[in-house]
Amino acid sequence: MTATSRIVQLSESALTVEFVNTIDVRTNERGLALTAAVEQAAIPGCLEVVPTYRCATIYFDPLRTDTVAIADRVRALMTKATTAPSRICTTHTI
Repeated sequence: MTATSRIVQLSESALTVEFVNTIDVRTNERGLALTAAVEQAAIPGCLEVVPTYRCATIYFDPLRTDTVAIADRVRALMTKATTAPSRICTTHTI
């Protein structure tokens, strides 16, 4: 996790990892990489991961786990999650 990212509890069953307050390709790639890492980790109690342009929200079952356990796992995954290099867009003229 970088100095600019933070984990915010949304409710007893969701938290969001915010990367920065701007929308750009690199930030979006970080969110997608974290989403993939959380999904691959198969964290017990994790129900869904929803990426946005600048963050990722993780929904979990509060009867199976809690915010602290999920946040700890996410922090560990953030140090390992790698982003793919930015893809160059191709424009097709029809």
